[in-house]
Amino acid sequence: AKNFNNHQVGWWRKKTEIKIDRTWYKNIFYFDDFAKSFVYSPVIHNDNIFILDSSGDLTAFSLATKKTQWHKRIFDKLWLKNYKVAHLGVCHDLLFAVAGVNQIKAINQVDGKIIWSKDLSVIFNSAPVCDGKNIYISSSDNKTFALNYLTGDIAWIHYGMPKLLAIFGNSQPVI
Repeated sequence: AKNFNNHQVGWWRKKTEIKIDRTWYKNIFYFDDFAKSFVYSPVIHNDNIFILDSSGDLTAFSLATKKTQWHKRIFDKLWLKNYKVAHLGVCHDLLFAVAGVNQIKAINQVDGKIIWSKDLSVIFNSAPVCDGKNIYISSSDNKTFALNYLTGDIAWIHYGMPKLLAIFGNSQPVI
C-alpha cells in the first residue's frame, strides 16, 4: 500500500507502509464456466479447503501442497442447471453439503465418498453447523432440523414462525 504524506488530511492519513505478500493463490471463484460453477462459501478444515460449487461439484484442495486432493459430483444435475444455495458444514472428519434442494449429504473428507444422504420434504437453505453430536440446518419454511451427524437420523425438528411473518428471512443456526 502506498504511504500517504503528512500534507494529506483526514482519517486515512497513514504514517507507515503496509506490505502484504501473497503466499498462495488458487482461483476458486469458478472453474470452467462462470454460469455453471459459482462457488458460494468454501470451508477450511484439517489443512484442506473444501469447495462446493453451484453445479453440485465438491473439490478438496490441500493447503500444504496446494494441489487438488479430489473432485466429485455430489449433487446430480438431473433437472437443475445451477444450484442456488450451496453450503458446506464440517463435523469431525465429515463434510455436510446442501444445495438448495431437499437433500443433505455427509461426505468423507479424505476421499469424497458419500457416507449418507437424507431426502426430506423441505428445501435446505442454511449452512449445516455441528455441536459434535448433531448437525443443525434450517429450511426455506423456517424449520430447524437436528440430525445425528453419523447417521442422518432426525433427532428433532423445530417449527419456526411462518415465512409470511418472517420479515428478515429464515433462521441460520449458530453454535
